[in-house]
Amino acid sequence: MERKVELSKLMKKGKMALVLGAIFLLVGIGIFSYGFIEFNKIKNNPVEMASGSEGEYSKIDVNLMTEYFATDDADNPTEKVYFVYDEDYMYLASIDDETMKDLEAIKEYSYDEEKEFPGTVTIYGTLTKIPDDLKKLAISSFNEMYDYKVTDDFYLRYTNFNEYFGYYYLDTNVGPMNDDFPYILIMAGMFLIIGITSVIAFAKNRMNSKKCLEGYKEDIEKIEAELNSESTVDHSKYNFYLTDHYVITYGSGLKVINYNDIVWLYPKEVSYRGNVTRTIFVVTKDSKIHTVCALNVNKKTRELLDEMYQALLMRISKEALAGFTSENRLKVKELYTKKK
Repeated sequence: MERKVELSKLMKKGKMALVLGAIFLLVGIGIFSYGFIEFNKIKNNPVEMASGSEGEYSKIDVNLMTEYFATDDADNPTEKVYFVYDEDYMYLASIDDETMKDLEAIKEYSYDEEKEFPGTVTIYGTLTKIPDDLKKLAISSFNEMYDYKVTDDFYLRYTNFNEYFGYYYLDTNVGPMNDDFPYILIMAGMFLIIGITSVIAFAKNRMNSKKCLEGYKEDIEKIEAELNSESTVDHSKYNFYLTDHYVITYGSGLKVINYNDIVWLYPKEVSYRGNVTRTIFVVTKDSKIHTVCALNVNKKTRELLDEMYQALLMRISKEALAGFTSENRLKVKELYTKKK
């Protein structure tokens, strides 16, 4: 059966990159959506402070509160810890400045009984274990605030601290997330980045392919006649052909390169973690570098790549440079780099 290869069909190859990109995008969106749903589930269902455990997203219905008694920096505080009260219990809470704006009226009411009760304000945050230094400050501040003496029944000490304040304080600086949430975001981000990159690469390759065909629109019939002739070396398994006058590649977008435009041909090997990849490059008169073929190197592919390289070397101009050397690189740069 006579072979019939068309440039327009070669241009359309590589759709697998688009399919894989779309799959990665969908998976990334799915993971992100799952994380978003879980985030909102936690945010919309905070546990009661009195019954919560470490790391849980919780709330306090604040009716009374004090001035802050502990901070991370006396001169420039970014975290401030307060005593807050609901109808039944006292708590410790590290309250951010934005949340504090909602609590100002309650704080004023707490120090002025003549003021009208402004109404309960619910604050939200993550339960965090009370460290020893904060516990020490809370004990001294609490006893000083109520003027309790050691002999008083309500005197706060280490032994009865948990009966008053429990094991955790509410940190409004930490939002609703569980331990898996950062990993969910990272995983979703990875899938989305790979997907977007693949789709963009496909779109760019398709655009370059159309530009290539546009540049050869007067010669398409001639090129396709060569492409389907018996003298053409068929390396379609590796996404390129060698015709009488052109090297045609389509691994990353269609490229039709006239042998007379090639000024430098060279192979290059790159090793990474024991894997060696050899790539055959050509540089054209417009200083552009084109990849003809890239394969992982083993005994079989090394011989094949040598044959490909020699076959291409025999077809290019005798004036073209061959092999990767510093002299060839400098010569090509000197002769063919566009002047600004």
